[in-house]
Amino acid sequence: MAPNPSNLFLSFTLLLSTKSSSSQSTDLDPNQLKALRSLGVPTGKDPCSPLHKSTICDSSTPFHNLISLKPINCSTDVTLSQTALKTLSTLQDLQFINCPISPIHFPSQLSSNLRSFTCIKSLKKLSSVWLIRLRNVVNLTVSNVPVSASGPSTILNSIKNLHTVTISHANLEGVLPTRWHMNLSYVDLSGNKLEGKIPSSLTELENLVHLNLSSNSLNVAAIPGLVHLDLGSN
Repeated sequence: MAPNPSNLFLSFTLLLSTKSSSSQSTDLDPNQLKALRSLGVPTGKDPCSPLHKSTICDSSTPFHNLISLKPINCSTDVTLSQTALKTLSTLQDLQFINCPISPIHFPSQLSSNLRSFTCIKSLKKLSSVWLIRLRNVVNLTVSNVPVSASGPSTILNSIKNLHTVTISHANLEGVLPTRWHMNLSYVDLSGNKLEGKIPSSLTELENLVHLNLSSNSLNVAAIPGLVHLDLGSN
């Protein structure tokens, strides 16, 4: 019995569809894929799959580019290389969670492209000079990492576009800034060694809804208009 032409066409169409789907599932930029592996980030079969917890990709063609990367529980053997980081300059969001690896100066393009940076129990130690190179970040989180700086002003006054900032449990010393960026809505500087008065200029921040200055050595004062205010252990 002769095969039905319509069935053959359907089978051929399904085959093409399967091949197309397969080629699209692993079309991350090869250099970025290599960089991920060098950083010890699990890539699986498809780093750009929505099911992948460590990476998010854009829709560029012919290859996707990474826009978000979250290394978690890194091996202490992993080292950040300039070569790997240069290929990841498309990143807009970078999160290190429990990655006690040695920090390295980010390539300038990566530093300027980042809009969100998180470092929790990672990179061993950071400095204000290192952090202010992330000049375009909107959301900055550094927690349980020692930060060497003359005070938070050095960092906060240099990163102009911050909306949310957390520098907590970082052994940060000094006094609070007298001037603040008006777009700040979330400030957490808890668990540090900050001293002195809480400046009245905080009341001028119309968008500020969360302020946590607990566990410092500050002179306590109430800040009106906040949804969340924590000044405990001062």
